[in-house]
Formats: sequence, C-alpha cells, structure tokens
Amino acid sequence: MSTILTIDLDALASNYRYCCEQVSPGTCAAVVKADGYGLGIRRVARALHHAGCRRFFTATHREGITLRSLLPDVEIFVLEGITPFNIDHVPEHRLVPVLINLQQARDWAELAAASAKPLPAIIKIDTGMTRLGFSECDLQTLAADASLIAQIDLRYVMTHFACAEDTSSTMPERQLERFGRLRALLPDAPTSIGNSAGSLRGPKLAGDLARVGIALFGGNPFGANGIPLRPVLKVQSHILQLREIKQETTVGYGATFRAKPGMKIATV
Repeated sequence: MSTILTIDLDALASNYRYCCEQVSPGTCAAVVKADGYGLGIRRVARALHHAGCRRFFTATHREGITLRSLLPDVEIFVLEGITPFNIDHVPEHRLVPVLINLQQARDWAELAAASAKPLPAIIKIDTGMTRLGFSECDLQTLAADASLIAQIDLRYVMTHFACAEDTSSTMPERQLERFGRLRALLPDAPTSIGNSAGSLRGPKLAGDLARVGIALFGGNPFGANGIPLRPVLKVQSHILQLREIKQETTVGYGATFRAKPGMKIATV
C-alpha cells in the first residue's frame, strides 16, 4: 500500500456553511493563503465558491492573481497590502489591498489620484496582536488628512484577535473596545473582525465580514468537542515496523520519551 493523502472537499464546504451559520449567512470570507493552507488553492477555492463563498482573503497579490484567474466574479482581499512589487498588479486584477500603515495608504491614494477616482481598500487597525496594522498614532495622522482619506474607497475596517480561542480571556473584549474607539476616527464602514476563533463565538466577535481560515479545514480553535467541524485532510500509510516494548526504553531523537513495558510502537 502506498501513502495516500485524501482531501475531502465536501467536508470543506460543510465547514464553510457551518461557519456562516455562526455569524449569519453571507458574511463569511474564506482565507485561502499559503496555497489554500497547503491543499491547493485551485481545488479549495472552487469548492468554496460552489458552496456559496464570494469573498476571499489571500496573503499575497500573487495568490490573488491566481485566484482571480479561477473566479472572475468574487471579491479578493490581499493581506500584504500595497508594496512596490505589487502596486501595479493589484488594480489590474481587481484585488482589494488591506492597508496596514501610512506609507501604504499614501501610495494607494497617489495611485487613486492618478486614476481620477477613489480606489477600494480595507484599513487594518492593530488593537493588540502587534503584527500588522495601523498604530493609534498613525491612524490619527491618516484620519486628519482629509485629502488622503478621500482617495480611499473604504470597504471595511479590520482588526485581528490575539487570543479569541481562550474563552476565559478578557483580551477580545479589550480589543473590541479599542477597535471601536479607533475606527470612529475613520469614515463609517463595515467591519471585519473575527478570525476562525472569533467568528465561531458569534456575531459580536465576527463583525460584518468574518474571516475564517483554519476552521474551514477542520481545525477546532477551542480544542473541545461539540463543534461539528469535519477534517478535510487525511493521511493513510502502512506500518513498516511494529514493536512491543519488553523493558523501559527511550524513543526518538533526544531520548525525551520513555516507553513503558507492554507499550506497542509503530513506525509508519
């Protein structure tokens, strides 16, 4: 028997529909970065589109271009925003950048001015993840520049939770409070808040457009039973060797595990 990797696209579609139900139908975008989480963006995106998904997030503009060639009718948001390497390609392929700092906003506004029309974008605010997004200081600078803001067709205002999977943490509430205060500096626009964990906790933590990634592929962010997410990936192979341990011994690199007598160890 050879090693077999099985990708269950029906499970993927089922997981997408379940995530939509947790927020409300039609408000879930699928995150298909890293080549559809390694399962192939072409097959993954087509299956999600067939299940009703019309909004997608990619990490890079190159992923966005690939996705656009497959699905001409969907909205595609690019998490890397605008860079010197993609600024010409993003509008050409009708991609919407997630602007993460002042320089990106200025570059996008300059391109919009040259095009004689505002260009669509998402503005991301950092509320505690400290990864990507406008700081409070930079957001205040952006908000104070009316001519710059006027060049941005603001589709969503976005943030990202640091620990929404920890239901005992108060961090999500603190982030929501900070997000609400900071987004009030910008023109009124819908919100995109929830990652997989936030979205599965309901509409309050999802916002107007939830962004689900790992949950689509069966990853339960809460590590508990009761959430009917189905695994999308299955790997099957054959056992090369089966050993029954007769006396206590170490196993593997670093000898960090000790096997007790009676244990069986399979090498796959």
